[in-house]
Amino acid sequence: MKYISFIQYPDKKIRRFPVGNELEYFFDISSSELSKIKEVRVGVRGYISLTDDKDNELLGHRLFGWIDSLWLELVESVEKLMHDGFGATIVQNCGLILETYSKTLVKFYITSEEGAYKKPCRILSQKDFIDTILDGAKQFFCRLKEHLKTNQYDEDLLKIDELLRKAENFQPIDPYFHYPNETTRVNTFLFQHNEDWREMFEKERAYLMKLITETDYEIQHVGSTAINTLSARPVIDILIGTKSKWSTEMIVNDIHRDYFYQETSFPVNAFKKGTPPDCQYNIYVTEKNSPFWNSVITFRDKLLTDEDLAKEYDELKRKASACGDLQDYENQKSAFIERNDPLKLA
Repeated sequence: MKYISFIQYPDKKIRRFPVGNELEYFFDISSSELSKIKEVRVGVRGYISLTDDKDNELLGHRLFGWIDSLWLELVESVEKLMHDGFGATIVQNCGLILETYSKTLVKFYITSEEGAYKKPCRILSQKDFIDTILDGAKQFFCRLKEHLKTNQYDEDLLKIDELLRKAENFQPIDPYFHYPNETTRVNTFLFQHNEDWREMFEKERAYLMKLITETDYEIQHVGSTAINTLSARPVIDILIGTKSKWSTEMIVNDIHRDYFYQETSFPVNAFKKGTPPDCQYNIYVTEKNSPFWNSVITFRDKLLTDEDLAKEYDELKRKASACGDLQDYENQKSAFIERNDPLKLA
């Protein structure tokens, strides 16, 4: 892997883009022209071109705002990857998404302003990605420091040096994304119950607890993967119960950088971890004892204790999913849950 950093400098007219492109004038960070910038106030505008060994662009010709901030976002992503390891989804404000699916593979996404996902780049070595980003960041900030004669980036360079030392002995962390064995597949959507789903929930719960700064809340495993007698899609549904509306807002703020916010018809704050079609987690945040909380928890507990209801629900899920229409499958599930909501039947 390799990278090139560019700084925007409108007076130096080197054409690097097609006519009409607003990102038309850039020069390389190594240019002595950078010394004309006398001080750094909020950052230096530019972009990073990151390519793989076959010169396929991982970060293309798109202006990400302040290029020094972009480098720091990438360094933060690497730090989290080294700390949280396999299974991590790292979402940064600049529209970068880093996901890991195996002990080697990294998927690197760029999102558009509308939030749409561009085709991910597959990076076959976590170690290679980590080394490339840290080496690039160090070179970038050393050049800025030299040309601008500033100490502004000293703390960032110290952090990068520390990560470089840790990267020398980097070993990917054991996986907690468990993909079901194909022999357990029921149809296009469903798999037989997998005991690994409980472990996935417990590890994601621990990850959420590191992010959440509130102290009074509850995290529950809900949905079909929480019921060992049900077939299910390999998606872990997690419900976070808060003590108040204010507490909900605080927790939403704590986790929003690490999960994708999603629109939902439910009266809750909903997030996803993982990008389509490989969504692995749904996170719902609501007040404890709210109608949504009570309905979801009560229905889960009813399925755990009522074998006949669980069997009827599983049969409906298998039949509804056989046609391969996900929306129809979800609609039939919702109708069943509505009919059998213990709170409405009470």
